Amino acid sequence: MRIMLLLCVSLLVSSGITPAQQAEDLRLRVSQALREMDASSWEVREKGFEQLPSLEEVSASPQEVDRVKLGIIRLLSSENALIREYKQKGKFFTTEDHSEYYAGLIASVAAMDDERAIPALLGAVSSGGMAIRAIVRFGDKAVGPLLDLYNTPSKELVDKSSALFTMQEMLEMQIPISEASETKIKNALRTALKDPDYLVRYSAIRAIEYLKDREDFVPALKELAEHDPGENVGKEHHSLRPATEQLLQKIANHELPPRPLQHP
Repeated sequence: MRIMLLLCVSLLVSSGITPAQQAEDLRLRVSQALREMDASSWEVREKGFEQLPSLEEVSASPQEVDRVKLGIIRLLSSENALIREYKQKGKFFTTEDHSEYYAGLIASVAAMDDERAIPALLGAVSSGGMAIRAIVRFGDKAVGPLLDLYNTPSKELVDKSSALFTMQEMLEMQIPISEASETKIKNALRTALKDPDYLVRYSAIRAIEYLKDREDFVPALKELAEHDPGENVGKEHHSLRPATEQLLQKIANHELPPRPLQHP
């Protein structure tokens, strides 16, 4: 390793580029990419993201590593805001190019394993897979923000049900969390069983299956099985009673829920 380092320094010197000049060039490249990542156009932001030096390239400078990480996290928040803005206007914003760029951005943030990214990942939670798996890995650190997402009245329904689905994933993956966090999740699930929205109640039922003491929910589940109003979609009526009765049967038979092969 020492020989390789000396060789690299020797090559830089022989080419007339000093380590200090190389570091300054890298800093300028980061700065230029970050400026583009703050642009109003998502196409320009994507260009900046693609031109941003990788974490490996800037690994020798902790300051640049932090600038790159925070820049990418901020960029994900920008794209989340754009998608939310369109949804609030009743529009469906997506193109194949933006979808690919957005997925790559989520993957980059997820790979950081940096707790500062939790809010940005929560903003992308309705996208599913990558964002959810990244969030659950934080365990206790993610529980508070997840509950905030679930409890905030101004949040959209899809966010509320996605928050519950992420809680389910955390329980299903058996991510270690404190007793206090588990109690908070159970309280949220009890509330969700009485939510006026069908999708929220359904998400709660799915999560309860993975609780260690799911027997405690039997009275509430029986109440739901007997009196859940379901949901009318056009001429079709969807009922939660079959799903609730199935879970009650599993609990009565002490049937263990399916477990994933490995943690995310």
